[in-house]
Amino acid sequence: MTRAYSQDLRNRVIDAVVVEGMSRHGGALRFGVSAASALKWVRHYERSGSRTKRGTGGQRPLPPRGGTGNGYWRW
Repeated sequence: MTRAYSQDLRNRVIDAVVVEGMSRHGGALRFGVSAASALKWVRHYERSGSRTKRGTGGQRPLPPRGGTGNGYWRW
């Protein structure tokens, strides 16, 4: 199994794309990471404003479906 990328590397890729205006693919090439990783990191930053990695494992609550409005799932 491969090791996780460091937070410093994530920050450098995000800065290259957001601050310097580099493309996501260009940032990935510059720092030697996969384009998919760079895309995910920048998308996560743009959506949440957080540069930290998302947790792994566990159960994440899903958004409610439908228009029931009562907070219960409608299957």
